[in-house]
Amino acid sequence: MRIIAGKHRGRKLVAPKNEARPTLDRSKETLFNIIQFDIAGKNVLDIFAGSGALGLEAHSRGASSVTFIDNDFNSIEAIKRNCSACACGGNVIKADFAQALQRLSGEKFGLVFIDPPYETDFCVTAMQMLNQYHLLSDGAIVACEHKRDTVLPEKVYNLSVYKTRSVGIANFTIYKYGEEL
Repeated sequence: MRIIAGKHRGRKLVAPKNEARPTLDRSKETLFNIIQFDIAGKNVLDIFAGSGALGLEAHSRGASSVTFIDNDFNSIEAIKRNCSACACGGNVIKADFAQALQRLSGEKFGLVFIDPPYETDFCVTAMQMLNQYHLLSDGAIVACEHKRDTVLPEKVYNLSVYKTRSVGIANFTIYKYGEEL
């Protein structure tokens, strides 16, 4: 696992010592090819962060800030180590995603990664909460990683599907906020 582009290109990242499923470099490259022009200057939120690889990739490519959420001690330790290695002063929150999103109420994010365990329906729940707590800026991008055979809705409140891509067993459903597409 490594940073694939930007100012920290090639930097190796540590994986948490748990059962987290890290986003593979090939999958990450596919995702970032789609959103590459939607990163610079954005406040980024990485929910179910695991190692923090998605948020750190965005940081390496010019995001202005990154907030990481995970509820696992080993994941939090890995995120902190990876942030230190990448000189990312990210906000790391150890909490259940629902509690963390409520705490962040009122902050605005332009790019959000949602990468929950595949056997859950947390992608939709997290998007509903992003709306409920007004956490998205106009035009925000929300990228959900989920199992290929899981179908997410075309619309969740003001989030509309923008693009989808499949890589191996993973699928990315990317939403845009506040626009009819």
